[in-house]
Formats: sequence, C-alpha cells, structure tokens
Amino acid sequence: MIPKVSRTHWFTVDAEGFRQLQVGREPWKLVKELVANAWDEPITRCELSVEPHRDDPDNLTYLACKDDSRLGFADLQSARTFFRRTSKRRNPAARGRFNLGEKEILSVARWARIVTTSGTLVFDGDGHVKSDPESKTDRGTTIELVIPWGEAERQEIVTKLRSFLPPRLKALSVNGEPVPHRKPGHEIKCSLETVLEDESGLRPTTRRTRVHVHKATGAGGCVYELGVPVVELADCPYLIDVQQKVPVSPNRDTLRPAYLKDLLAEVLNHVAEDLTEENVSATWVRAASEDERASNETLKTVQRKRWGDKVALWSSDPHANERAVARGYALVHARTLSPEERRRFVKDVGIRHASSLFPEQLREAKPIPQDKWTASMRAIAGIFRRVGGKLLAQSVEIRWIHEFKMAHSASYGNGTLALNKAHLAGWHRDSRLRAEHLKVLVHELAHEGPIGELEHAPEFRRRLERLAGELAMLALEEPAMFSWSD
Repeated sequence: MIPKVSRTHWFTVDAEGFRQLQVGREPWKLVKELVANAWDEPITRCELSVEPHRDDPDNLTYLACKDDSRLGFADLQSARTFFRRTSKRRNPAARGRFNLGEKEILSVARWARIVTTSGTLVFDGDGHVKSDPESKTDRGTTIELVIPWGEAERQEIVTKLRSFLPPRLKALSVNGEPVPHRKPGHEIKCSLETVLEDESGLRPTTRRTRVHVHKATGAGGCVYELGVPVVELADCPYLIDVQQKVPVSPNRDTLRPAYLKDLLAEVLNHVAEDLTEENVSATWVRAASEDERASNETLKTVQRKRWGDKVALWSSDPHANERAVARGYALVHARTLSPEERRRFVKDVGIRHASSLFPEQLREAKPIPQDKWTASMRAIAGIFRRVGGKLLAQSVEIRWIHEFKMAHSASYGNGTLALNKAHLAGWHRDSRLRAEHLKVLVHELAHEGPIGELEHAPEFRRRLERLAGELAMLALEEPAMFSWSD
C-alpha cells in the first residue's frame, strides 16, 4: 500500500522574487483582487480608499479596503498561504480559486495591515509579520497598505474601480463615492465553460449561466467576471458580465481565444440588429462571426449591415465582377475575410462568387464558323488581330459569336477576343473602320494581366490610358495596320 504523502514543507516562496513578478502589471489589476475577494464573501458593502500617503504624497499611496462580512478571515494565516484549498473552487458564483490575489498586492507594499474577525496581521518594512489574535473586529475585514505608487497610478486605480459592476445587494464605494448599480440592456442565458473543483482537482466544465450585457460609456468594452473586469475589448461597445466563474489565467487578465469567441458569438446573436455601418466590421464582430454559435440569422444581419442585401465574392473573371456590380451587388474580396469568416458566409449564409452568380463566358460560347463571316466581320477581325498583336506583343485570336442571352458585346482573356455579333449593332455590315471599333478593342485589350476587382480599378485605368496612347502612335507610324480589307 502506498503511504499518503505530505507535501506541506516541500516548497518555500521568495517574497522578493514574487514581487518582481508583479513589476509591469497595471496597479489597478492588483487592487481589483481585493474587491473580488470581498464580493466573494457575504457582504453588503465594500469601501475603498486610494489616497496620497501623508509622509510622501508624490511617491506613496495609502490604500484601504473595508467590508462588512460577518465572517471575515476565518483563518488569519490564509492571508499568507499560497494556493490553499478554498471552498470557492467548488462555487461557480465565486470569483476566487487560486488563493493568490491579496498576496500579489501585499508583495509590492512597503507596509500592510489586515484586521479581521480572527485577529490582526501586520507586515512591516523589515520583512516581518506580526500576528495579534486578540486585536480583531466583530465583523468585517479591513486591509490597509502603503505602496510606492504616485498620482498617475492613483488616478488610474480610481478610474478603473469606478468601471466595476457591483452585484445586486452589494454596494461599492471609492473614496466615499458610490459606484452605481447598472441594469443590463440584455440578459443572455447560455452554456459557457467554467472551472470547478472535483475530487481530483480543478477541471473545466460547461454549465448554464447568465450573461449581462451593458452599453459601454467609454471608448471600449470589456469582459467581466461577476462584476470584475477581466479582458478589455478595444473596439467593442459592450460591457459583457459573465455571471459565473470565468476560465482566466492566474493573473485574471487573459482568456482563451476559443472561450472569448464563444462568448462574443452569444452576445452578437442578441445585439446584431443594433450594429451600425461604422462598427459592424469591428474585430469583435468578425471574431464572433467565425464561431459556430453565431446563428445563420445573425450572420445574415451582419452581412446586410456590412455590405447590403446583395453580396458576391470577388471572382477572377472581371466580366462576372462587372455584371455583379451592374446588378447592384457589393463585391467582397476573399482577402478581406478570414478563412473561417469566408467558410461561414459561403456555407451558412449562401454568399456566392460573382462567376457563380453570373457565369456568362463569351469566349466559351460556340463560335460562328469563319466561312459564315461577312466581309466586314473579316476586316474587323484582321485589324483587331494585327493591332492587338502589336500592342500586346503577342498573338491575339479573334472569334465571332452570336448570343442574344449574353449581355456583353465583347470579352478578352487568355489571348482570345470574342466579339458578340448580337450586341455589336451593324458591325457585320460596316464598310470602314470607326472609332467605336477601336474603343471596344482598347477596352478589351486592357484586360490583359491582373486588373484588380473591377474594370474601373486604378491599374485597369492606367493600362487603358497607356494602350490608347500606343494605339494613336501606331496609327501615325503604321497606318497600314488599320487597312480595311477582308
């Protein structure tokens, strides 16, 4: 039988090394742990004071956190014990689980005192801790600290603390000013991942919970865990307060991308109609759109607000793109979408490529046999073949087709210029070269090479202008190229 192992004295903690781990962290993120711990207790109020220290107001801050818990610290030594077992780990409505938060802020303090129902601990500047079990409160806990923070840090702490979302029946005040309770604009019921303790330790699980969604009053949004800020969302206009334990890192300031996407998708399902043209392309909306939890109806709403009701994916066929735009479609280039966005919009919303919506291919239509060409058709083909070959420095094949159902009069690609007799009125009876002929030729030859999404793209226009100039010079220098003969 394997004997039970006691690991009580296996480890020690280097307080200075632990303090160095907090360097670079925003001070308010250390302070928020005091609030989270207080709110996990049966309290009605939590009062914070953040003031300049009387001995050195420019460089020292006096910080106090006071609550009215009827329990206080049941075991005073838990304030000094890292990762101690706690009942909070089994409670999805409690924020704590690591038994770490107050140690982080204690490690950066010059002096600290904890007065609670089980006694007093004083952490002095010499690195000693004095315990007095007789000096205690009837109820509640007060934590006082002197920390080397100046005015800038104090202002940031106060500002951030006032952004907290106090739970119902629990009051929060900062320097005597109450932080208001807020009624959520949306209350979402959904299943989300959380972390709870079982017989073998902390394990991820999924449970039904509520998410409170508030409109942000500042520049950006944030994800909250039971009223305490966790992760800021720079371009999101919502404060998203999850009403259960959130699977955060020990520093409680990061979330797994997959969890965040699930959460944002649940929010998007409820606020999609509130999106505007200005914020529908925000990073958080795009991340949520990738997630399978975002409903098809939500994605259709995002599509409508982002591009309109008629949308087509860009096609390598420029004529298909032209036809889509001519019929009022917004063209979306695949490069502007992530692979997951593209997959969802194509699979679940039904956005199609322009070439699929408008598959007309003049060059693939059945050609008119050359022995059926009129003299005019042969003359035009000869000029187009000679001039086109000269301008592009490659051979150009000319085909005549007759397709009333195809909207375009001409199409060029892969060295082939197709001319649609059905829409080139009178060309088959012309007796001389006209400007209209050369207009079509230059326009179609400008399709040689990549041209961007549309024919009016800048690179296409530049190519069109260049070809027009070269055509004029060719007419001056080699007029025989334009000879009308069959």
